[in-house]
Amino acid sequence: QLKKVCMSFVKYEDAMDCMMPPSRRTPRHGMENEYCKSNKLVVGGSNRERINVIDAVDTLEELCDTMNPNDDRYYKLNLLNLKTGRQNTIEFRQHSSTTNLFKISS
Repeated sequence: QLKKVCMSFVKYEDAMDCMMPPSRRTPRHGMENEYCKSNKLVVGGSNRERINVIDAVDTLEELCDTMNPNDDRYYKLNLLNLKTGRQNTIEFRQHSSTTNLFKISS
């Protein structure tokens, strides 16, 4: 199930970017938000190649290392809580927080 979440995330990361403010999107022209880096870019390759890389992992630790290399939690999809056992959760970091009612309703 977790592999499927990761496969879907890297496949549709560009579509999710369209719903996010520019500061939370996949980097363009070398400008990257250090707190929500692209999982798609870190896995690399085409969509098919990324799916194959994720499908080929055998362990949870391997999957976490693929999606969050160097135990870096600052990727749009963060799996490190599962790897460390800190919490049984995955974290979607891409969205930005706000108290602005207009942004919240959008």
